Amino acid sequence: MLCEHSQKHSYKILETLLSSDFVIIFLNEELKAFCFSNGAKQFFEGLPLEGKSLFEIFPSLNENTIWYFFNNNLVYQTVFNFRPSSDQDSFSLGRDKYLIFELLPYSSEEKKFALLIGYEITYCVETITVLENALKYDSLTSLLNLSTFLEEAQRILLTKPKCTGMLVLDLYNFSAVNDLYGLQAGNEILKEVAERLKKSFEGTVLISRTSADEFAIFIPYLEHRRTILQYIDYIKLIFEIPFTLDGQGFTLNYNVGVSLYPNDGTTSEALYRFAQAACSLAKKKGPNQVEYFNPQISAYLQEQLTAEKLIAEAFQSGWFTFFVQPYFDSKTSSLAGGETLVRIVKQNGEVIPPGMFIQALERSTYLEKFEKWAFQTVVNLITTFKIPLGLNLYPATLYNKKFFVERENLLQSLSRPIILEITERATIEDPQKAKEIINWLKQFPNVYIALDDFGTGYSNLSYLKELPIDVI
Repeated sequence: MLCEHSQKHSYKILETLLSSDFVIIFLNEELKAFCFSNGAKQFFEGLPLEGKSLFEIFPSLNENTIWYFFNNNLVYQTVFNFRPSSDQDSFSLGRDKYLIFELLPYSSEEKKFALLIGYEITYCVETITVLENALKYDSLTSLLNLSTFLEEAQRILLTKPKCTGMLVLDLYNFSAVNDLYGLQAGNEILKEVAERLKKSFEGTVLISRTSADEFAIFIPYLEHRRTILQYIDYIKLIFEIPFTLDGQGFTLNYNVGVSLYPNDGTTSEALYRFAQAACSLAKKKGPNQVEYFNPQISAYLQEQLTAEKLIAEAFQSGWFTFFVQPYFDSKTSSLAGGETLVRIVKQNGEVIPPGMFIQALERSTYLEKFEKWAFQTVVNLITTFKIPLGLNLYPATLYNKKFFVERENLLQSLSRPIILEITERATIEDPQKAKEIINWLKQFPNVYIALDDFGTGYSNLSYLKELPIDVI
């Protein structure tokens, strides 16, 4: 038997060297624990070790393998997933811990025993798990991130399912929520949307937060194409339930783009790209619109991208200009005024007509910048040529009273009339607000309001009586 002094001396050295880990000494007969370091007490959370065999403490070890190494004086090393338990007689349950342990056979003149030296790596494993999750999941919603989502979807597609669906869900004008309530509140709404999606789409459906306010849903197994309608209905129901912030309920709008395997694409990336393209078109049609992918969408979106690139370049290079189409007094044939027509004129003299960019401009982030430039430019032209000039207003500008309030001095300084041309479509969006803003503009003597395109839409003369229009 080991002498007490030798045993304590060896134990003290090992405990010092491995102060953050542990050492257990097992005797030969049945590899029962004989003594152990304080580190072992901490690692096993106070559970009784003395008298326990190696295989009771670590029941998943292969006994034949251990005895082979032990009897042949070979060092056995492994990485072990260990679950201590609050049950005094069990070591198989509880919080996961991880360790690297070495079982070192050791012989003396009297006895053979083994040292089990453990190096706890729980923190390292947990850190790696956190990092792996960060690479796979969205940190805010715990949904799959885009790359993992596409990988998982592609793995399913390789099994050649009969039909699958890809939905891209965009929160319509979500930036307004962030502007009104703040980013923290916006994040809470995003988490709520994620939770509703998870509850509504159960089973094998994959859900991802793909960007700030965009989600994607992959439905692996559809009986037929029409089944996708059921999932679109789920989304509609999700957004029919009001969201709550600061005790106030409000509804969120959305858009959905849809693509289907195998008709629209055979890879997850293609299906996602096509569903995203369909969603972009749905957004352009307004809130709560659903659009299915078709080949024409790609051509349409390419045109939009080309137009948006042209608009950005026009602002950067100063290519926007106004042509003036004059009109004359029928009695005197003298110049009576003009209508301003926007064009893009490139440096090489090429003139780009409005049909190439005007719709994209209305939906772009450049609209407000353009309207500011246009208003100032037309006022300057009126001052220079001393004739009345007309300026087309976009609906968004008409309803933005702040835009006109900020230009009140310009409106008061006009020496000749400016005719603000609005469309019938713009006035019927919110007739009461349109009337309010037009009445406010009418306080300036040189501001006139013209209704353009009358007869192409609502065309109700009774409603015209309510609007203080000067020219039709």
